[in-house]
Amino acid sequence: MNFVLVVMFLYMGFSVPSTVVAHCLAVLGAAVSGVLLFRTVFPRLKNKIITDWKDNRVFFSFSVSIASIGTLTLLMNWTDTIMLGYFRSSAEVGVYSAAARTGNLVSYSLTGFNALFVPTMAGLFFAGEMLKLHQLYRVVTRWTLIIGSPVCFAFILFPDNTLKLFGNGFEEGKYALIFLCLGQLVNLGTGSVGYLLTMTGKEKAALQTQGIAVVLNVILNFILIPRWGINGAAVATSLSIAGLNLLRLTQVYHFYYLHPVNRYYFMPYLAVGISSFLIIYFISIGMGEWYFQLPSFIIIYSIVLAILGGSEEERLMLKGARNKLAVKFRSIRNW
Repeated sequence: MNFVLVVMFLYMGFSVPSTVVAHCLAVLGAAVSGVLLFRTVFPRLKNKIITDWKDNRVFFSFSVSIASIGTLTLLMNWTDTIMLGYFRSSAEVGVYSAAARTGNLVSYSLTGFNALFVPTMAGLFFAGEMLKLHQLYRVVTRWTLIIGSPVCFAFILFPDNTLKLFGNGFEEGKYALIFLCLGQLVNLGTGSVGYLLTMTGKEKAALQTQGIAVVLNVILNFILIPRWGINGAAVATSLSIAGLNLLRLTQVYHFYYLHPVNRYYFMPYLAVGISSFLIIYFISIGMGEWYFQLPSFIIIYSIVLAILGGSEEERLMLKGARNKLAVKFRSIRNW
């Protein structure tokens, strides 16, 4: 909705600040749609009031923790840009913002899989199915890496061409983009650790690690931005993201003995490593332009990944997903 409104406003001749209005309208529309959908899906909760004092206390404590995590996450997302604006010029802030937005695209596969599988993970946890939860966590993390790691390395291999999409001069942020992508790669490799904590009653532990990451981020930006500019901001943010997710992975293992690592976990790294090596070789001998090398990278990655194969857990999950989809399609057709 945001994209459609922005394009429509600009096409109708409105000024650039109208994009802010478009964004506000999109957020408002999403909020209204969410409320209507909630009332439709959960009609019994529409007029339900919690009267038990203990339930109220637990609900309030959980809500405060989740809201605090959200606030600290927002603060962490803006710390680098704000501090860069304080220490450096607005031109550098613009270049860095383009690199940061591009680097965030790497984690979209994780965002998508979180939306799909986190509720299932929570259900398995409260049903006591820890073995199935462990299997699901490993498979989803691997799928996240399969989709996200080639995007990450495509940005690393072709940072100039990627940032030129924003216009001339933005390629100055190529090293910042590379550093940010490396931080997001750690984010992909740890999987849904934040949700595993918040959805299983360990939201306070997640809040603690988020607070540590924010403090670390501020300190690193304060030290590195005056020395290295946008590259310093990128290194600070990348280290903070990696540190946050590694801390949470440690917590998940400490509480539940869950981790994403098995022998199939490293297959996406191996596939993207082989593909990157071959593309770097092509670049070194001057073989083709980037628009030839990028499709080649994706094709080589897909072939290597197919040769390496997948686990039995993945095959069983895909079979189960196909069966569920078949049942749903039959019910829709009968309806």
